Amino acid sequence: MNPRLAGGMIPALVDRAAGVDLVAAAVARAAGDTARLDPRPLAHASIRFALAGRPGTVTAVGGPADARALPGVEDARITVTPGTVLRITHSFRDRFGYAIATGPGRRHRRGAAPSEPRRICT
Repeated sequence: MNPRLAGGMIPALVDRAAGVDLVAAAVARAAGDTARLDPRPLAHASIRFALAGRPGTVTAVGGPADARALPGVEDARITVTPGTVLRITHSFRDRFGYAIATGPGRRHRRGAAPSEPRRICT
Protein backbone atom coordinates (compact mmCIF):
# COMPACT_ATOMS: atom_id res chain seq x y z
CA MET A 1 0.00 0.00 0.00
CA ASN A 2 1.28 3.45 -0.88
CA PRO A 3 1.11 5.74 2.17
CA ARG A 4 1.12 8.90 0.04
CA LEU A 5 -1.68 11.30 0.84
CA ALA A 6 -3.88 12.74 -1.88
CA GLY A 7 -2.89 16.10 -3.31
CA GLY A 8 -5.09 19.07 -4.14
CA MET A 9 -5.73 19.88 -0.47
CA ILE A 10 -7.91 16.75 -0.12
CA PRO A 11 -6.69 16.03 3.45
CA ALA A 12 -7.85 19.52 4.48
CA LEU A 13 -11.29 18.86 3.00
CA VAL A 14 -11.62 15.47 4.72
CA ASP A 15 -10.68 17.07 8.04
CA ARG A 16 -13.30 19.80 7.64
CA ALA A 17 -16.01 17.48 6.31
CA ALA A 18 -15.49 14.39 8.47
CA GLY A 19 -13.20 15.42 11.31
CA VAL A 20 -10.45 13.01 10.26
CA ASP A 21 -6.90 14.33 10.23
CA LEU A 22 -5.36 12.24 7.45
CA VAL A 23 -1.91 13.77 7.95
CA ALA A 24 -1.85 12.79 11.65
CA ALA A 25 -3.18 9.34 10.78
CA ALA A 26 -0.46 8.77 8.16
CA VAL A 27 2.25 9.89 10.58
CA ALA A 28 0.84 7.66 13.33
CA ARG A 29 0.82 4.61 11.04
CA ALA A 30 4.36 5.32 9.82
CA ALA A 31 5.48 5.53 13.46
CA GLY A 32 3.82 2.21 14.27
CA ASP A 33 1.01 3.81 16.27
CA THR A 34 -2.72 3.40 15.83
CA ALA A 35 -4.26 5.90 13.46
CA ARG A 36 -7.40 7.67 14.66
CA LEU A 37 -9.95 7.27 11.91
CA ASP A 38 -13.34 7.96 13.44
CA PRO A 39 -15.23 9.90 10.77
CA ARG A 40 -18.21 11.93 11.85
CA PRO A 41 -20.18 13.99 9.37
CA LEU A 42 -19.50 17.65 10.13
CA ALA A 43 -20.25 19.53 6.93
CA HIS A 44 -20.00 19.53 3.18
CA ALA A 45 -16.65 20.91 2.04
CA SER A 46 -15.44 22.32 -1.25
CA ILE A 47 -12.21 23.76 -2.61
CA ARG A 48 -11.73 25.97 -5.61
CA PHE A 49 -8.39 26.97 -7.00
CA ALA A 50 -7.34 30.29 -8.45
CA LEU A 51 -5.70 29.52 -11.78
CA ALA A 52 -3.35 31.56 -13.88
CA GLY A 53 -5.22 32.68 -16.99
CA ARG A 54 -2.07 33.65 -18.82
CA PRO A 55 1.67 33.51 -18.24
CA GLY A 56 3.39 36.43 -16.57
CA THR A 57 5.15 37.71 -13.48
CA VAL A 58 3.22 38.38 -10.27
CA THR A 59 3.58 42.06 -9.34
CA ALA A 60 1.24 42.19 -6.32
CA VAL A 61 -1.11 39.92 -4.37
CA GLY A 62 -4.21 40.54 -2.28
CA GLY A 63 -7.69 39.41 -1.42
CA PRO A 64 -7.50 36.35 0.84
CA ALA A 65 -8.64 38.23 3.94
CA ASP A 66 -11.72 39.51 2.08
CA ALA A 67 -12.54 36.00 0.91
CA ARG A 68 -12.08 34.52 4.42
CA ALA A 69 -14.50 37.09 5.81
CA LEU A 70 -17.37 35.68 3.74
CA PRO A 71 -19.84 33.20 5.24
CA GLY A 72 -18.77 29.60 4.81
CA VAL A 73 -15.24 30.37 3.67
CA GLU A 74 -12.87 28.76 6.15
CA ASP A 75 -9.59 29.37 4.39
CA ALA A 76 -8.32 31.34 1.42
CA ARG A 77 -4.68 31.74 0.51
CA ILE A 78 -2.38 32.94 -2.19
CA THR A 79 0.50 30.56 -2.75
CA VAL A 80 2.73 32.87 -4.77
CA THR A 81 4.61 36.07 -3.97
CA PRO A 82 5.44 39.12 -6.05
CA GLY A 83 8.17 38.19 -8.50
CA THR A 84 6.87 34.66 -9.06
CA VAL A 85 6.81 33.76 -12.75
CA LEU A 86 3.53 32.07 -13.73
CA ARG A 87 3.60 29.62 -16.61
CA ILE A 88 0.65 27.78 -18.08
CA THR A 89 1.36 24.05 -17.79
CA HIS A 90 -2.24 22.75 -17.76
CA SER A 91 -1.45 21.01 -14.47
CA PHE A 92 -1.63 21.70 -10.74
CA ARG A 93 1.25 24.14 -11.27
CA ASP A 94 -1.20 26.65 -12.78
CA ARG A 95 -2.76 27.13 -9.32
CA PHE A 96 -1.73 30.23 -7.42
CA GLY A 97 -4.30 30.23 -4.65
CA TYR A 98 -7.39 28.56 -3.24
CA ALA A 99 -10.53 28.98 -1.17
CA ILE A 100 -12.07 26.30 1.06
CA ALA A 101 -15.70 26.58 2.09
CA THR A 102 -17.95 24.44 4.26
CA GLY A 103 -21.63 24.39 4.95
CA PRO A 104 -24.55 22.22 5.99
CA GLY A 105 -25.41 21.21 2.43
CA ARG A 106 -24.16 21.18 -1.12
CA ARG A 107 -25.76 24.47 -2.08
CA HIS A 108 -24.29 26.32 0.87
CA ARG A 109 -20.67 25.38 0.21
CA ARG A 110 -21.04 25.48 -3.58
CA GLY A 111 -22.28 29.03 -3.29
CA ALA A 112 -19.18 30.19 -1.45
CA ALA A 113 -16.14 28.33 -2.74
CA PRO A 114 -16.51 28.65 -6.51
CA SER A 115 -16.48 32.43 -6.48
CA GLU A 116 -13.89 33.08 -3.83
CA PRO A 117 -10.75 32.56 -5.90
CA ARG A 118 -11.97 35.52 -7.97
CA ARG A 119 -11.43 37.67 -4.89
CA ILE A 120 -7.79 36.58 -4.78
CA CYS A 121 -5.84 38.94 -6.98
CA THR A 122 -2.42 38.81 -8.54
